[in-house]
Amino acid sequence: MESDEAASNAQKKLPDVLIRMCIPLSSSLQFDPEWIKNRFASQWKIKVACGQVDFPGKFDHEHETFIMGNGKNNMVLNLVHGPMPDWLSDVAAYQAALIDGSEASLLRGNKAHLLVDYHFGSEPPVEQVRFSARTLLTVMELNGSIGYLNFPAQLYRPKSWVQSYFERNALERLDNYVLYLLFTCYQIVTNDDYWLHTHGMEQFGLPDMEVRFKHKDQEGFYKELLGDAALHNMEEASKLNPGDTFERRGDGLIYRIAESKPDPQHPFGKFGAIEFERFGTGK
Repeated sequence: MESDEAASNAQKKLPDVLIRMCIPLSSSLQFDPEWIKNRFASQWKIKVACGQVDFPGKFDHEHETFIMGNGKNNMVLNLVHGPMPDWLSDVAAYQAALIDGSEASLLRGNKAHLLVDYHFGSEPPVEQVRFSARTLLTVMELNGSIGYLNFPAQLYRPKSWVQSYFERNALERLDNYVLYLLFTCYQIVTNDDYWLHTHGMEQFGLPDMEVRFKHKDQEGFYKELLGDAALHNMEEASKLNPGDTFERRGDGLIYRIAESKPDPQHPFGKFGAIEFERFGTGK
């Protein structure tokens, strides 16, 4: 798929960080470190420090760099006073074809952008993602934010999706299922069968997941399978590895876990991927 190839090309230009996001902006803005400190305290009950630093990054436009964190988690925010460069727009361009026309127009016409990286920390990977999610949702409150692009997940979501989702669900929860929705995505490739796979699980320190099936109407079933397996790996001490078996609760089917073969057209993350092969029924 075009988005896979675009993401592969874009990743070659990025530093070695596992959680990296970009928020396109409809206009340039002034970033106030005091605002994000106060917002984190009121929204998340977390005290953070935030300040501007000199950072000689390679950007096509004037930029400002801020470090924000709570000691256990540290983010780098680069506010670039110019539109996303072409290589950064490649992944978003594919996604723009899938969203509402007015939102796609906003994305293509962005005037500035905010790069948000998880830089380093002592928390387990899932908690690093949770802190990154809090950062993402906070800075998306800024005037002019259009949506967010998550590079490891090859995912773009408009601001309206985020607002709509959290109008129906408790923002404060940010449980693992919500993190999975925010930081991963599914892609499906159709040849002789259907190949469903995830992108973005490396942000949780985990391999991506894939499964193959024969009929289009099974797509929802297998998305739920991969989602349940993802939550298992995020929450359980024993992770699924090649050679293991997995039985989805209430399913009655047993899946053998196999190691996926690399596919240069559909690159997975740092930890590769595991494949679910149906081979029997449960008792």
